[in-house]
Amino acid sequence: MRKRPLIRAFLGLLILGAGHLPIFAGDSVYGTVVGVKRADLVRFNYGPGEYDVHIAGIFVPQAQEDEAKKFVINLVRGKNVRVRLVRRAGYEMVAQLLTDDPVAGIQDVAIVLLDRSLAKTLLGSDSRFRYKYGELKAAEAKAKTAQPPRGVWARDQVPTR
Repeated sequence: MRKRPLIRAFLGLLILGAGHLPIFAGDSVYGTVVGVKRADLVRFNYGPGEYDVHIAGIFVPQAQEDEAKKFVINLVRGKNVRVRLVRRAGYEMVAQLLTDDPVAGIQDVAIVLLDRSLAKTLLGSDSRFRYKYGELKAAEAKAKTAQPPRGVWARDQVPTR
């Protein structure tokens, strides 16, 4: 008889603890983009909390930042998204950001930015992401060969970090 209050208390603590985003690399969380700080940095609300999410695998050159930010605002701000974690540091995450739009369907924001020549793939220590079959490089290669050259490919800009 005395075990029931203990079990209820334990279950209550588990439920409360579940709201602290205990996710690991590769895990997904659904929520809403509540703000766009930069083209590659959004504010993500998953219910009990918010995180800044860096979009994995891309670099937005400064010359494209305004256009790319406007594009990302139209694509995801105030909308439901899925975040697939690559790594986390405190309240910041590096993650794959996927739209969850019933009309447009599911789109990877990094790949859309690359397709539109608004970003380049990121070189350096953060270039190892869980994209299958080189999707980022394929999107970038397609954008590079577009004629006439547009966006980041109209200028000679090399991303480094």
